Amino acid sequence: MGEKKIMGNDSTKEALSKPGFQNAIISSRLIRPQSRPFLDQVEKRIFPDGRPKQNYTFSRAGTLDQLLLEAFKCSSEATMGLLLFLIDDFEALTSVSSAFYYIFHQLLEQRLAIVDQKFKACLHQYFELKAGYTTLWRIRRKRNERVLRAERNLIAFLKPRFKDKTLVLGYKYHAQDGERVGYFKFDAISSKNKTIWLFKDDTSNNYDRKKEAHSQPVAAISVGDNFKLAITFPRLKDIIGVAGFSFLTLSVLDEVITEPEFYENVRNFDASRHCELEEHDDKWVTQNTIESTKRINFDVFKPQFTLVDSLYSYRGTNVYKTLFKATSPGLVYNSMSKLGLDLIVARADEELTNEVKRMGCYDAAEKVVHLRVGDRLIFYHACDLSLIHI
Repeated sequence: MGEKKIMGNDSTKEALSKPGFQNAIISSRLIRPQSRPFLDQVEKRIFPDGRPKQNYTFSRAGTLDQLLLEAFKCSSEATMGLLLFLIDDFEALTSVSSAFYYIFHQLLEQRLAIVDQKFKACLHQYFELKAGYTTLWRIRRKRNERVLRAERNLIAFLKPRFKDKTLVLGYKYHAQDGERVGYFKFDAISSKNKTIWLFKDDTSNNYDRKKEAHSQPVAAISVGDNFKLAITFPRLKDIIGVAGFSFLTLSVLDEVITEPEFYENVRNFDASRHCELEEHDDKWVTQNTIESTKRINFDVFKPQFTLVDSLYSYRGTNVYKTLFKATSPGLVYNSMSKLGLDLIVARADEELTNEVKRMGCYDAAEKVVHLRVGDRLIFYHACDLSLIHI
């Protein structure tokens, strides 16, 4: 591994030379031996004629709190650079230092708030930003390596400027290893009520340890509802380049927006809007509703959903296609444990908030699906003979 470098601009380096930060830097050598290459660079900049001999006897937690508080007084840029240097020990440090936890989240929120500002400046004529917040995810990349991923979540109101149009919104920023670009795509529909689908594969061919349902890649957002975007920074060190963050020009497409059909086969299959089980023109056999209810336990959808009908098809395994109608508001109680997502039904007059998936992503960042009373849900369920329950 290469030597770690001091991150930040000239103002960061200038702040590092302030007296309060000098003492904190010297005492911070007690925190972790791995910090010495970084601190050596700082000390050479602060003490070109050699470090004065001083004796510091602080506890580890007390030393870290003092270091961060002194740095925070001098410069938020300098503090962020130091925090990002210590980020590999995030879990350990948050358990022993209240200052690390508080200052880290404060600075992270301040730094990523620029995403909100850019959204308002570039897209205010199309959307109204309602809220913005940051989430952190621990991602395991190798057997013994975990990294923190940050996401800036924007919740925006879809103004009635676009009706029955497909919108593509992109963004870009400069990371340490080059430029990063992401795109979101969703349908802006005029109808308040809609039909969506979920697919869960419970067959033995699915080797995922945790089997979860997923929804259509291109979400349908009704005009007058809210949508959520999750701007991803795969590594926390990528937020160093967030100052260069920008949204790309909004693209408005006249794509054919086809709502999922239940009884009829899909004529013009679209992988972004239809379940993959509809790609081939296979026959669905009508099942007697009472008989299918006996064979499959749909209690997980009660009492928010009413069973309308169920179809069956054999494709090397059992596949059920079941139609539900949302009839009662509330959280579907066991949806997270049974489906891997929270299924929530709102009143007919309530606004909905649904996440728009980033193009190329299989699942949404936050596994929540909102429907309103009157909406229809098509649930595809693939299962072996021994797994005909959800």
